Amino acid sequence: SDKLGIAESELNSIIDINDNELGAFERDGILLRKPGGIEITESGSLLIRNVAASLDPGFAPGGKTYSKSV
Repeated sequence: SDKLGIAESELNSIIDINDNELGAFERDGILLRKPGGIEITESGSLLIRNVAASLDPGFAPGGKTYSKSV
């Protein structure tokens, strides 16, 4: 939210935060939770599409895709 210049509450209303899924990414070393947002680690950079999909309320698992993530 800091980098986007919007309030954290506004950002949370836009995206779909699944704490269980984010927790799994965090435990796997893919991201770090920080005040005002999350940060993708260097090792998690290859999985950024997976993290983004987990935050996208419009993403439908199993839906039509044009490319596959790792």
